[in-house]
Amino acid sequence: MTTSKSLLLAAAAALVLGAAGCASEPGDGGALLTSQADELATTGPTYTAGTELVTTAALNLRSAGSTSASILRVMPNGSHVTVRVTSGANGWVAVRFSGYDGWAHTSYLVLASNGGGGGSSPGMLDTSIVSQIVEPEGGGKDDANNSFTDKNYWNFCMPGAATVALYYFLPTNVTAWPAGSFKEPSNAPSAIPAGGTYWDSKDKVNGYATYGRAYLMHLAEQVKPPSYAAPGMASFTSYPSTGANLTDLRDALNWEASGHASGWASFFYSIAKSSSMTQSSLHADIKKTIDGGHAVVAAADTGLLPNWSRSLSHAITVVGYDDTASTYKYTDTCGVHCNGSAKSKNGGVWTIAQVALYNAIKSDGAGYVK
Repeated sequence: MTTSKSLLLAAAAALVLGAAGCASEPGDGGALLTSQADELATTGPTYTAGTELVTTAALNLRSAGSTSASILRVMPNGSHVTVRVTSGANGWVAVRFSGYDGWAHTSYLVLASNGGGGGSSPGMLDTSIVSQIVEPEGGGKDDANNSFTDKNYWNFCMPGAATVALYYFLPTNVTAWPAGSFKEPSNAPSAIPAGGTYWDSKDKVNGYATYGRAYLMHLAEQVKPPSYAAPGMASFTSYPSTGANLTDLRDALNWEASGHASGWASFFYSIAKSSSMTQSSLHADIKKTIDGGHAVVAAADTGLLPNWSRSLSHAITVVGYDDTASTYKYTDTCGVHCNGSAKSKNGGVWTIAQVALYNAIKSDGAGYVK
């Protein structure tokens, strides 16, 4: 981890997003209900504050209890929400979803105790794309077949983990970010092409397919939230880079996931420190985030991960949990040449005991973003 490049913010502005996505409830990609008037006339049950509910469809979270209110985000089918204020019987309820407050229609909510939604164990995100996100190596050939050596790339695990997490907000950024040349804002080595190394969104490298390298390099070297003093999630004050830290990871995730909105700083992700983490709190955060359709990024001691044989501070992305088997699933964007272990592979999804991941995060000492 490296010293944060985040500047002090006096206060985070309240997040105000314009209407986006569906024009109707639920948030189903634009399909209209048979009768919008019937929905508006629907009365609903009364839920007391603190009640846990589950969505039964992809449901809009709105800024107020009305279909004319702006859509703050779309909650995936099976998302868990908590009632903020005891509701009336007008069909709308004030809820909190993954740390974000809004209103949802009770026609598409059921009590979590009734077994509704997709949040029951096991919970797993779609990994068909993110399991093929692998960081560029510290030397070899770029996607234009140019030779290069750049030791900074060995320490891009947090931009890699961020690329995985942002796929669940902005999938086309991962699969279709414009190909181009990338060069560090400072301390770029001489052993790269004059204009930088060239990376695409999809290519076949050393015999395996990979996604998202162009966006990964954008995050590592170019992204610049207002809190950053210099571009890039990774630190380039020395060569090779010392990598990134959780503060800069959180800020990059929120900046990108919010679409650079005015209230980006508190858009979704926050930091949970390992010093105050318990096995129960870690599990609750992972379950809540994954049930909401998103991923957790953790700083872990690789000596306690099943795909490593040596110990260092590393970022992984948690994409699933199985309480029956007491395991978590994670992706690791560090490929075989970066890892160096006989147990490693390029991409894929790894399984780890829940207690083992807790110990790996605790041993690293930083924490995770949720």
